[in-house]
Amino acid sequence: MSDSPAIDPPLTPVMTVISVAPYLLYCHLTIFPRPDSVPSPKDTSIAPEPLILNVALADTPVAMSLSVFVYSIPIVASTSKQMPVSTTLLGGKDSASQEAAEFATRLSRALALHTKRPVYVGVAAGLGRFLPQVEAAEKILAFVQDSLR
Repeated sequence: MSDSPAIDPPLTPVMTVISVAPYLLYCHLTIFPRPDSVPSPKDTSIAPEPLILNVALADTPVAMSLSVFVYSIPIVASTSKQMPVSTTLLGGKDSASQEAAEFATRLSRALALHTKRPVYVGVAAGLGRFLPQVEAAEKILAFVQDSLR
């Protein structure tokens, strides 16, 4: 029996495979819930619970699946339509992962803007190079929004 406290409510992992011809993308989304013991913030323009999304080609080995990790947070001002602020936490420095970093940054900013949550996005190496990025981003955004409902 473990002495560690149980997470209440539990984390919600959601996984899917998205088709972006001719590729299949494996998406793993973790939704952090608000603990019952934490009161709601007075400013509800931003949800403090982050999302973590990892995207890789479906045939990518797990050990090689993360080359870039980006964090984005939406601008809090209620009337602001500014793009969220983002920073690359891992990767993106070499030419092999630069396209993946650009795709992860665009995707994390779009997710933060539409979900009003802080977002972490991990992307596999080479993903941005081969992928139709606009179609992939639209399908991933739709998957995340459906998962939050």
